[in-house]
Amino acid sequence: MNDHGFQNFLKDNLVARCRTNSAYSLRSFAKFLEIEPSFLSKMLNGKRSITQKTIVKIGKKLSLGPNEIKSFMGAQEDSDSTFHNLSLDHFKMISDWYHYAILELTELKSFESDPTWMAKKLGIQKIEVQVAVERLIRLNMLGRNSHGELKNISGRNTTVGSPYTTEAFRKLQKQILLQAVDALEMIPMLERDQSSITMAADSRLIKETKKRIKNFRRELCDFLQTHSKRKDHVYQLAISFFPATKNIQKNLIKEKEK
Repeated sequence: MNDHGFQNFLKDNLVARCRTNSAYSLRSFAKFLEIEPSFLSKMLNGKRSITQKTIVKIGKKLSLGPNEIKSFMGAQEDSDSTFHNLSLDHFKMISDWYHYAILELTELKSFESDPTWMAKKLGIQKIEVQVAVERLIRLNMLGRNSHGELKNISGRNTTVGSPYTTEAFRKLQKQILLQAVDALEMIPMLERDQSSITMAADSRLIKETKKRIKNFRRELCDFLQTHSKRKDHVYQLAISFFPATKNIQKNLIKEKEK
């Protein structure tokens, strides 16, 4: 049986509930699942094995279908389950912005491996940090030194191949754009730069435009990463270039047919 798969599923479910309700807790989750908080805590920490009976009971409470419950009970081959779990880890790592942010936090001079410190720094909940750190360790993005301190071992190559990559990046960009809206209201002008420009352009130049935007992102990142060793904050850069006029897809198709 693949305990880790169901364990990670429970952690992700708890994180999602805490995200929508800041007052939600492990005790609240245990009450909903109709199990003891200590029992749930041991399952989440890997200190207690998860039986098929427990999977069925909790699965039904979480509205899992019969096939989903069977997959967690080991109906699939171990290799398939491992691939499935890694794929979900890849999806979560890409689609939830704070995974990248945690990797960058480790570069700060003031960095602390304490989940409470990281949660406060990023404005998220402690459980989100704990689950994210475990995921990044499983994906060999984070490691620990001899003192137990977290270290970025991703080699700055944080894009991973996955069947879910397109959907995951879509979710990630939506989160970052929503953060940009919040920054517009909450962050002083001196600490941010948000501007836009509207222009008429030839749609045939989109490919070259995207290339130039990519080069700009990389050049700016290289400047900020290497120009100073005094890193004290993690920043988001979001650039949006899209048509304000309609039927651009038809124009591109016509152009290709010529």
